[in-house]
Amino acid sequence: MATTCPSNKTLAIVGSGANTVTGNLVYKFGGIDLRMLAKLQEKGINSYDKAAQKLKDTNEELYFYTPRHRVTVKDHIPCADSLLVVVTPPIQASEPCFTGSTLDELKESAPFFARRKAVILIVSPEGHDSSEGVYNNLVRTVRDALQQVGISADSTPPVPVDLHGGGFIEPSPKTPWYTGATLMAAMDEIFS
Repeated sequence: MATTCPSNKTLAIVGSGANTVTGNLVYKFGGIDLRMLAKLQEKGINSYDKAAQKLKDTNEELYFYTPRHRVTVKDHIPCADSLLVVVTPPIQASEPCFTGSTLDELKESAPFFARRKAVILIVSPEGHDSSEGVYNNLVRTVRDALQQVGISADSTPPVPVDLHGGGFIEPSPKTPWYTGATLMAAMDEIFS
């Protein structure tokens, strides 16, 4: 049986917590070697978002692997094959899901949603209620916010995750009610 090489894909990651998610993906899914990890630790960098920012600042290529693809993270949306929209629930219910700069980025991303090449990542912060009702309300709020800038996200999968990796490869024990795709499965789907 012949082995196949993973295909190369590119991904833009936008939203609140984008650096943390990028660092998480790069660290957990093969995009950082031990030499670079040791350098980051020597500099006192011990969080995913700081690691991702430091790697970006030094122009290191940020990449990770899904089961079928080698994924390079791009800073510019138009240069990417697919899009990952990171949403961290606002602390106050009256606060918007997206800042002005993220909304501007999302406006140029409408084609990804139309071609079903986007995933909405709902990040559950530590100590935040991750009940099904809260999740469903947040998904509705996110889709409404996208609709206001002219993006229909009804067919875009929302995936709940936590920053410890729950929901990335396997369903999170914090969201037993969720039966949809994990982040890795959703990404493999949008890259197909």
